[in-house]
Amino acid sequence: MTDSPPDTQQVTLTTDLPADILMVLGRIVVVFGQLEYMLQLSTKRLSDLEFHMAMTEAEKLGSIAQLKSRVDELFQMDAQDQDREAEFGQILDRAQDLYRRRNDFIHALYALDTTGMVIHQRRLDAQYIDVAAMSALHQEVRAIVLTLNTITHPTRSTTRDE
Repeated sequence: MTDSPPDTQQVTLTTDLPADILMVLGRIVVVFGQLEYMLQLSTKRLSDLEFHMAMTEAEKLGSIAQLKSRVDELFQMDAQDQDREAEFGQILDRAQDLYRRRNDFIHALYALDTTGMVIHQRRLDAQYIDVAAMSALHQEVRAIVLTLNTITHPTRSTTRDE
């Protein structure tokens, strides 16, 4: 009688990152969640759809490029402010670059061991564990969130602090 492979495998995740790295990673994850929500909310603010319908439509846009295309369409329907449209496009381009940087930080931290069963902290170049650089990323994305809020809702220039 032969043993059949199990249907599921358990992978152990070690928590060997320093506390300051974990803290700034958490901030990065939160602020990018805020960015994604603000991008979705921006499509709602620029459309005539009800909140739920607009947010559902925005959630279906899987990438910043798709979102940018949709926002361009919405701005063209209301072609009153081309400066706002240009600024929004530049912000989306920058956000796309920052997503890549975020992925560099987050996905570079862990790797499977030789057995494939334990995810452990990688030995990293200093660029991937630079708390100051990670904090700068957090601050830049936070500024983008606030700017998007102003561009798509000019009468409301601030959001609540984190």
